[in-house]
Amino acid sequence: MGPVPSGTEQLDVSPNTIPSEELENHMTYMENRCTDDMKIHSMRLKPEPFESIRNGSKRYELRLYDDKRKGIRVGDRISFTETDTGETIDTVVTGLIVRDSFEELYEIIDHRLLGHAEGERGDPADMNRYYSPEQQAEHGVVAIGIDLSKG
Repeated sequence: MGPVPSGTEQLDVSPNTIPSEELENHMTYMENRCTDDMKIHSMRLKPEPFESIRNGSKRYELRLYDDKRKGIRVGDRISFTETDTGETIDTVVTGLIVRDSFEELYEIIDHRLLGHAEGERGDPADMNRYYSPEQQAEHGVVAIGIDLSKG
């Protein structure tokens, strides 16, 4: 994975799971650092994760940290389109956590903030259906903090 471009905010985390309260504080901090030069990005989502964002349970969207995602900054907006219906929801980017692998992100982020039910453990290997291990090794990965209420 290459260096993180300047202007990309990252949360300094330990190897342990970040408590929800700490992430909330971080997102509030990041929101206060937003700039006026925000961009609008478009992403497609399958029905289940789309609904998790709409109902507010999913606060982080995981993606490959490729050239498209390297352009995302705190304060930008993301318009998510549901793949089956074409329905859209708009969100604001509240933070970015860049790591080498989805395994690392799953270790540090409370799984409820990834859209999983209480007590449910997500499997980072599930992300392999979207991004190959080779792609992940080449580009790294990113957890994009999102806030629906600000979209």
